[in-house]
Amino acid sequence: MWRSVEDDALSSCSLESLPSVVGSRNRERRTSTTGNDAFASMTPADGLGRSLLAGPSSEYSSHFVLSGLVGTPNHVNEAFAKMIDDVRYEDTACHRAAAISLSSSMSSSSVCGDAVQLPDNVIILADTHTWSVQVASNEGWGEVFSPSEAVVSMLEQFCDLYRVGYAPRLLISYLEDSLSDVLSKSLSLVEIVSRGSPSSQSPLSPERVRSIVDCDHSDLRLILNVASVYWPPVLASVV
Repeated sequence: MWRSVEDDALSSCSLESLPSVVGSRNRERRTSTTGNDAFASMTPADGLGRSLLAGPSSEYSSHFVLSGLVGTPNHVNEAFAKMIDDVRYEDTACHRAAAISLSSSMSSSSVCGDAVQLPDNVIILADTHTWSVQVASNEGWGEVFSPSEAVVSMLEQFCDLYRVGYAPRLLISYLEDSLSDVLSKSLSLVEIVSRGSPSSQSPLSPERVRSIVDCDHSDLRLILNVASVYWPPVLASVV
């Protein structure tokens, strides 16, 4: 996400508003006698997962799953151009790792003989200055006009919990639980679609998928895209 330099403060739900999530770990590292001691004191979630989160920065970096971008409109436009280059470049370490993972997971399925289809690079940009959301992929760049109701509800509830003073770790746990629900519905869809042979299956209608996984119509695209990470043919199974 990014904001313009005219904004004096970040959104109340920004990463900087949650100092104990990342700040406490940084303070722990500074007070440790050696780097090894600091590394040894980390749990896997604190070490790997939290290292993929970054606060607002003046430069865009593709290494983080979630980060902020601060700058003037011209500066941000330059970052946009770099993002477009990143999503169109498919020979990355992440893509190679995804190919290995997909090959392994598909080797025991009924589609083991099919070519491995790499997932697309995707960047989601939330502009806290205009309150708009855009998605960049190898297909292009476009604004999102119909967001997922599950995501909207999650963020609204998150802000309400933040305003009443919930601890940062509880807020993060709430996000994890909400996203786990989306993942659970996606995996349920994968299990149903992949149960039979592809030749004997008829495509599922969106209404049928909604009744199976119990979701809002606006959540279908999100659930299908998550499901396709685990079983790419699921995208062709819903029409």
